[in-house]
Amino acid sequence: MPLLTTLLRRLRLPACAIALAVLAPSLAAPLGDATPGGAVAWADDDDDDDDDDDDDDRPRRRPPARVAPEFVVSVPLAADLQRVVGRGFSVQARADLPLLGGIVARLRGRPGESAAGARNRLRRLLPGAVLDDNHLYRPNAFACDEAGCDAFEMVGWATSGTTCPAAAPIGLVDTAVDPGHPALAGATIERLSVLGPDRRPAAATHGTAVAALIAGRPDGPAPGLLPGAPLLVAEAFHRGAAGDDTADAFDVTRALGALVGRGVAVINLSFAGPPNAVMERAVAAVRARDVAMVAAAGNGGPRAAPLYPAAYPGVVAVTAVDSAGRVYPRANAGPHIDLAAPGVRLWTAGSGGRPGMLRSGTSFAAPFVTASLAALRGAAPEAGIGLLLDRLTATAEDRGTPGRDAVYGWGILRAPGCGG
Repeated sequence: MPLLTTLLRRLRLPACAIALAVLAPSLAAPLGDATPGGAVAWADDDDDDDDDDDDDDRPRRRPPARVAPEFVVSVPLAADLQRVVGRGFSVQARADLPLLGGIVARLRGRPGESAAGARNRLRRLLPGAVLDDNHLYRPNAFACDEAGCDAFEMVGWATSGTTCPAAAPIGLVDTAVDPGHPALAGATIERLSVLGPDRRPAAATHGTAVAALIAGRPDGPAPGLLPGAPLLVAEAFHRGAAGDDTADAFDVTRALGALVGRGVAVINLSFAGPPNAVMERAVAAVRARDVAMVAAAGNGGPRAAPLYPAAYPGVVAVTAVDSAGRVYPRANAGPHIDLAAPGVRLWTAGSGGRPGMLRSGTSFAAPFVTASLAALRGAAPEAGIGLLLDRLTATAEDRGTPGRDAVYGWGILRAPGCGG
């Protein structure tokens, strides 16, 4: 028995399992989830156990140090930020943001300090500020390899696009966009990066697909809903340490401010993540200016917690359905869902030299509603966004429980004014 006891106490977790737990926690989490503050979770490998075997003289590995927690904060004056400098916080980036009536900043705490401890200290230093963890947000898309459907006809959209009125200016908060893609040749696209010099831009895959779905040339490899519509793309996503494309609350907030400042009428938000106090305040400020925000509901599944910005009041939350009108199995559900639109096995602009490819996700359902609101706003510039949204919900094809429900919202989009 003493020998067996000794052997059991010497067991160690395999190094490969430790590496998987440390480097890839997001692989097991629903798309759109993020560790608060962008911190990476780390695993205890049991090398700091409390056994007292004197004959174990192997070097003991220390657990990896915690990444310094990051926060996003909105303050009225630049002088407010000076109170935190030298008190364990550093300003990683800052920007004047008229949308919030002051300054938004990205702050980093001390390495090794817990996020909760740093957050409490920051609240004491900035008692009147709006602040939160600098949450991460991810696109809501998956590549597909099955047959697609004619999504335009499904929502009653003219394939030529010629019967739609001139669209109001559309804003996108997304990854980079490739204006040289064949689907976007001749498109009216202006790119605006809000990334700091310390960040590497994300790949152009997701943003190009969304932009082409809205404004792709009608005779191109991936026709758009509103060919020629003016697009202003706020490129807010960067390449994360794990190689994934993410945007944090700081850059999303800056992007919203930049788009509103340029006079867009509708903003497409094809990404999702956790709630954030600073971003919530920015969303409310955008809505107060009568600018429509259309967001992907998220791909966390019907039992997942609500994802944001789709779940914020005033944001049009869009879920995805297939060609038969069945809701996408991975789509989030809840009382905040407003409309459903095609988003399963949808043909979009490709990447890696491919002119087009099939993808699924609520990311690609949102542009259908964005294009509809932009077309309606173009036809009636003085109409309020609430009135235009009422028109879309009133004409939607009711599915599921009669009336509004947590799966389809008001139903599947029908595109008034854009039928063939």
